[in-house]
Amino acid sequence: MSPSLKKAFLLIGISFACLLAAVVLSLKIAYDSQTPPMTHNYYEKGLNYQKYIDMDKRAKKENFQITKEKIDFTNKKLTFVLMYPATRNAQKIQSKIHFDYGNYESKAYSATVLSKHCNQVCTIQYAVSLPARRFYGAKILLVIDNNKRLFKRITMD
Repeated sequence: MSPSLKKAFLLIGISFACLLAAVVLSLKIAYDSQTPPMTHNYYEKGLNYQKYIDMDKRAKKENFQITKEKIDFTNKKLTFVLMYPATRNAQKIQSKIHFDYGNYESKAYSATVLSKHCNQVCTIQYAVSLPARRFYGAKILLVIDNNKRLFKRITMD
């Protein structure tokens, strides 16, 4: 076999080996970085989606709103205000704040009430401590009397 033919076969062999290594590497990366469903019971939650939409509409119709949301890195707090007309009675308010860490990973925190004032408009100021880990955004979820719901997303700009 001539030396140039040996070089050509060697070059073809090396190219084939590199191609095979690239395919194996891309398959490994694809299997390692699979993103699972957001939650294990996402289908059941999806069935209740219309219920959540109705709760959101009811809260907006009755003028409940989340305002003045602020992330203060100096004091390590997220603060926001719930406002609603004094004619509406809010007996039970549940708060959940989710901090997003990326890759569908988040952790829920409860907010504490800092102050509450009621004249013509009721305002309740909430605060929650920021997590030590770096986060990419937060979601505020308030459920009022189990039949109204407010949701607000805060992104890091």
